[in-house]
Amino acid sequence: MYMDFFFIMVFFLLMLLAVAVSTLLERNFLALGQIRLGPNKVSFLGTLQMILDGMKLFLNEVLIPISSEDMFYLMMPFFSFILGLFVFLLIYFYNFFYWSWSFMFIFLQVGYSVFSLFILSYLSKSKYSFLGSLRLAAVTLAFDLIFILVSLCLININEVYSLQVLWLTIFFPENYFFLLLTVLPELSRSVFDFTESESELVSGANTGLSSVFFILYFLYEYGQIIFYVMFISSSILSLSGLMEVISLGILFYVRVVYPRYRIDKMMALFWLSLLLWKLIFLFMIWLMPI
Repeated sequence: MYMDFFFIMVFFLLMLLAVAVSTLLERNFLALGQIRLGPNKVSFLGTLQMILDGMKLFLNEVLIPISSEDMFYLMMPFFSFILGLFVFLLIYFYNFFYWSWSFMFIFLQVGYSVFSLFILSYLSKSKYSFLGSLRLAAVTLAFDLIFILVSLCLININEVYSLQVLWLTIFFPENYFFLLLTVLPELSRSVFDFTESESELVSGANTGLSSVFFILYFLYEYGQIIFYVMFISSSILSLSGLMEVISLGILFYVRVVYPRYRIDKMMALFWLSLLLWKLIFLFMIWLMPI
């Protein structure tokens, strides 16, 4: 019993360390793209910068919006953080990637990420946060359908493992790019970060969060990034560390290189192009002999 508890705590610490390292990698990606120096002053190559930034943020004063629902508003980041850790616990202990209902759990996880942001912004009673959550709901409603259609090509990850990875990668590369494209709005990442448009929405749903509650929300966001990267790498390219790093690098590269997309053009891209192409691809798979 004590050993199980020890391994669980070690696993949680490793997940938190992975989140911290991913933030450091992203900051170095941004520095490289902007031709400037990234974090390099604290310890060797700035490796302790992420820890010191977290400690500084933790010591800040907790500020609560006057109009917000205090208790429920502060519980949402904590609940989201616990759920994010629980997802990684399932992956580690229950052979999640060999579970026949794995994609159903993925769908639940995708749906919760939208509802958590919507509830958080609603409880804050902030017009900026609520407007950002409405944009997120409109975007994810469109891209969740693409996500489900892509998943129909895979059924479950256990069956994908029984196929030749080379075949999936070379002859069906569009599944990989479709998954990456749907993950970007789910995570509110560039180029689809409509919940955090700096000019009018400040910082989206987390505008009113501070100190430890902002840290919990931040850890949940980057934990979701790692989770989706693991999911994409396992479902298309097999679960390997190299492909996870490549997928994570692509997400960072998109943020560095491409500007924010317009929301009306994004909706037109989905309804007029991506959905039609995916339906045609599904029809082609249905016609293929098994």
